[in-house]
Amino acid sequence: EITFVIDRSSSMRGRAMQQAQAVVRETLATMRVDERFSIVSFGDVLERLDESPLPVNDETRARASRFVEGLRAVGATRMVPAIEDALRRANAQVEGEGTRLHGRVGGVSRRLRDRVEGEGARLPIVVLLTDGWIGNEREVLGSIVGALGDARVYPIGLGSSPNRFVLGRAAELGRGRAIFGALSEDGGALASRFVDLVDRPTFTDVSIDWGGLDVHDVYPRRLPDLFAGQPLIVHGRFARGGEATVKIRGTRKGRRFERAITVQLPEGSQGGAENAVHRTLWARAAIGDRMERMTFRDDPALIQEVTTLGLQHRLVTRWTSFVAVDATPRPEVEEATISPARSLPGDPEIRIPAPADARAVTVLLPFGETLAAVWEPEIDRWTARFLVPGDAEEGSYPIEIAITHADGRLERARLWYTVDASAPMLEVEAIGDVRPGATITLRARQIVTDADLSQIGRDRGWLTDERAQLLQDVRRVEARIGGVGGEVVDLATSGPGTWEARVTVPSDVRDVFALTLVVVDLAANVREQAVSLEVAR
Repeated sequence: EITFVIDRSSSMRGRAMQQAQAVVRETLATMRVDERFSIVSFGDVLERLDESPLPVNDETRARASRFVEGLRAVGATRMVPAIEDALRRANAQVEGEGTRLHGRVGGVSRRLRDRVEGEGARLPIVVLLTDGWIGNEREVLGSIVGALGDARVYPIGLGSSPNRFVLGRAAELGRGRAIFGALSEDGGALASRFVDLVDRPTFTDVSIDWGGLDVHDVYPRRLPDLFAGQPLIVHGRFARGGEATVKIRGTRKGRRFERAITVQLPEGSQGGAENAVHRTLWARAAIGDRMERMTFRDDPALIQEVTTLGLQHRLVTRWTSFVAVDATPRPEVEEATISPARSLPGDPEIRIPAPADARAVTVLLPFGETLAAVWEPEIDRWTARFLVPGDAEEGSYPIEIAITHADGRLERARLWYTVDASAPMLEVEAIGDVRPGATITLRARQIVTDADLSQIGRDRGWLTDERAQLLQDVRRVEARIGGVGGEVVDLATSGPGTWEARVTVPSDVRDVFALTLVVVDLAANVREQAVSLEVAR
């Protein structure tokens, strides 16, 4: 049973929305007649295709197609209510179906009850179709943890630069997998990747009984589902050797299943070079587990554990590395790009135009990490994706690039990345008499303070007029009339840092014409400003 949760906020406009619509259509085309689906969309408000899951047939596919084709990407991103609603309903449907099955077979043998329950069992899957650009990451991830139940969450990242940090964490916490589409990838291909992933579940509710072996510190703590053709890797440590029968248990087609495997763990020290790779992989999994737990709270004890693991296993973490940024002027790589160049803490992508035959391209980040870029022949660039810590302060940060050419020559350069966690402020004025039924021009101007300018100048080590750059920071401005769910008017750019739109004053206003201005910047920050215009008498 699949519930599609479609983001129709303003940031989904264009290619991202087209991909989401195609994913729904193509996935429904592959679903079997005994399967069911629901569709929920969200922006400012939540909309459902139907109050109950629908069976898959020609009629419901056509109805779903009309629903998704009618979606308009507009407004803010209110993701939490949509996720909670989808998970709550998905779990309620499965639980209700289980109750009905028990009632129907209550007087028969256990074997028959198992067979009937197995045939009727459904795995509730919530497919989150979004670009992932939100400002309340902790609340969104917390809503998945709080409402998950027996469901699974499969995020599909859409658009030019999906937020891999948020969607990857959502998949981990939702016991699913994240899928990321390229801007050039059509929805049909994305749908095929998703269907291939979930079409053949071998085990759900996976657990391991180690049979008395001294195995501990096993990650992930809660095992995701196992699908045909998809590996499930578990990392753990053992203190001493021995032989035992390890039992892998799970649910298969609604029935419990168990497989027993004889395992021999060697005696003696495991500190040799042959085990170094396993130690490193385990340490990364252990650090990842603690970082995931810190998604919701900053815990000094967990910070200390991450620091200790990083030092013991020589791994870079937020607290076990330091990169000194020297002030020597470096040439800036004009054709290199960072997407997005201004962003919330997250995981932007850097593209570097070094030669294809370069020996290595190394990226040194100001947050304490060194990355090896990889050559991407399709775009003729070296690329690397890096994580900006969630607690990074706003400002511009230098990224050092070291290019080792084929002849051994070392070239160094520098790029700048801006952490931007707050949307711009606008001042609003009305041109024309604000009277009931009148049409006026609504004009909004971006406010750029001296503090904004000096902050960027100070971070980069030089002061200059950055006003023009900041005035290009706004991606979209909208005016919402009549509260949530009311008319939404797009303001068009009319000059540097200025946006305008023609707006009709409602005929029933009296003293004050109230509206909400929504501004979204290039970093996907969203600010909602209440605007009150005095009505002329």
